[in-house]
Amino acid sequence: MPPLAALLATHFPVSRHLGVRVREASARRVILDAPLAPNRNRAGTAFAGSLNAVATLAGWAWLTLAVRGLEPEPQVVLQDSAITYHRPAESAFRATCAAPPAEEIERFTRTLARRGRARLRLTVGLLTKAGTVATFTGRYVVTRGSAGA
Repeated sequence: MPPLAALLATHFPVSRHLGVRVREASARRVILDAPLAPNRNRAGTAFAGSLNAVATLAGWAWLTLAVRGLEPEPQVVLQDSAITYHRPAESAFRATCAAPPAEEIERFTRTLARRGRARLRLTVGLLTKAGTVATFTGRYVVTRGSAGA
């Protein structure tokens, strides 16, 4: 099991139930794939809660990888989020969290070093073969040296 997949399975057992698979995990972006079957609603499309959960995991995963190796080990939590659904997801879907602009990462890094706590807003696109089905925006908080919430 790739390191990020193991991390998701350990910290978020729901990721296994959702069928989440790591397609890519890099400094540039994290891409998570999810099949339709375990995420299907009564209309036969992806359940909105599943889309939201996979998007939340993609943002958490990107930021967790970005701060990996810092001591003491940082905790990453979601503070707030919003999601806009554009169309039903009628097939397997993908959540892509790309790195924010360099200036935002630099500001985040400086704040984390100075205060031991920093926030970063991340955007995750949810796509199927038919195109974008939803856009998620989450504000994540990273703390160093204390348990996350």
